Amino acid sequence: MASTDRQNRLLLAEDWTRIYQSYKNAEFKSYDFDTIRRTMIQYIRSNYPEDFNDYIESSEYLALIDLIAFLGQNVSFRIDLNARENFIDLANRRDSVLRLARLISYNVTRNQAGNGLLKVTSIATTENIIDSNNLNLANQTVSWNDSGNANWYEQFIKVLNAGLGENEKFGKPIKSNTIDSIPTAQYRFNTATIDTPVYAFSKSVNGQSLDFEIVSTTFNDDSLQEQAPQVGNPLSFIQRDDGKGNSSPNTGFFCHFRQGVLDRGDFTITNPSNNESVSIDAKDINNTDVWLYSLNEQGTETTLWTKVESIVGNNVIFNSTVKSIKDIYTVLSKAEDRIQLKFADGETYEGETKNNQPHGEGTLINKNTKTKYIGKFKNGLRHGLGTIATEGLKLTGNWKNDQLPNKGKMEFPDGQIYEGGLKGGKYHGKGKLTLPDGTIVEAIFEESEMIKEIKKHNPKSDKLEKTIIKNLKFIIKNFAPKQMPDGKWVFKDPDKKIISQFKKDPELKELVTFFMSDNWKKFPDLIKKFSLKYNYKL
Repeated sequence: MASTDRQNRLLLAEDWTRIYQSYKNAEFKSYDFDTIRRTMIQYIRSNYPEDFNDYIESSEYLALIDLIAFLGQNVSFRIDLNARENFIDLANRRDSVLRLARLISYNVTRNQAGNGLLKVTSIATTENIIDSNNLNLANQTVSWNDSGNANWYEQFIKVLNAGLGENEKFGKPIKSNTIDSIPTAQYRFNTATIDTPVYAFSKSVNGQSLDFEIVSTTFNDDSLQEQAPQVGNPLSFIQRDDGKGNSSPNTGFFCHFRQGVLDRGDFTITNPSNNESVSIDAKDINNTDVWLYSLNEQGTETTLWTKVESIVGNNVIFNSTVKSIKDIYTVLSKAEDRIQLKFADGETYEGETKNNQPHGEGTLINKNTKTKYIGKFKNGLRHGLGTIATEGLKLTGNWKNDQLPNKGKMEFPDGQIYEGGLKGGKYHGKGKLTLPDGTIVEAIFEESEMIKEIKKHNPKSDKLEKTIIKNLKFIIKNFAPKQMPDGKWVFKDPDKKIISQFKKDPELKELVTFFMSDNWKKFPDLIKKFSLKYNYKL
């Protein structure tokens, strides 16, 4: 086959700079479609005048050039985008900025909501509260450190005590400590049970009206903090006294406040699957507003998991350091001050892995569903021989791609055992059911309902029945009494030594007791009874 001039030039060239120079001379100054198309046509006219000279718009060659120009534009855009997003000073996308920042161990912070302590400077009530001067404080406003009111402190405390529980009046806090060298005590209002103890208010900041909430305040060993917004908890506040007088900003009663509104929501995972998370969008959430609780089957909160202190990128948080009981969730930062919560299904795994997934022999425990699987895995899925157990029930069989076995063995807490076909964890097809008393039922099942009984027997009872008949024959033949013509009975075992060996047999106990008692008149009826029971003809 003859080679074209173009092929010759490419195949025979040893100086590759010449080829590079030809592309360089094409002057690709822009990545847009029109420029790429025009430059390609100029390049072909200059370098391949003999091979290509058809420039009619309807030509299939120009259509090919158009396609190449289109692809070039898209590839150029992607290259440009990737190049831009890989430099911290050029990146525009939020995920790119977070990724680049984490590479240099820098945590990009989000806008921090306003929060802190709010000092109570006045107090009022509608109740009839009388002070020591017989003054009714109802509908009166009592100000903190009021120089014009000599009884302001007494009145302030009286009004405050009216809102506290009987056992938590001022001077009887629920807990106290010294925080930052200042004695601090925590009190709780005697409020009705509400979903969460928060009270909203609005405030103009720099001409903009913003939403705030008063929330419970507590403290640990060394710092003040917002209390977890647990359902039914009354609103908590603190009292502090730095010893510098009532005019000191650190002396008085304080509540915690924060910007924003707590959005409480219940999330339900209906069908949790192996290592799968459920995404929940939580809009307009602040850095310190994320709390997670452990729920029971009734949806009642049982355990406070944790508080997310900072939401930056991917945060992986465990509710326990104990490997066997830890639960995991992630918090993902998103644009517009949003986050995304990912709740796992409560599973823990121990065993062999491949590419950070269960692979080989291992144990998978799900605390939420109270199940435990021991067996084989493949690429993160239950695959091969394995046993799953929950609340005394066991199912053993060959799993395939995390699907329940279609044939296997089920063991129940009452001792019942099923072996045979399965469908969705139920008896299906031909199978054998062994009952607690040893009875074996072979039948055809459909979703655990017996459709047709094939065979039913009890090996234990069959064996026992044969033994009883054998012993009965032996007793009657060798030891049964015989009535003489004179009406007297003659016993073949007068010392009753041989017959006594059968006394331990529960099925022959009645017959042996008869022989031991000399009650001969009932002998024919007794023999008849045993004969009917065991289908034995004397």
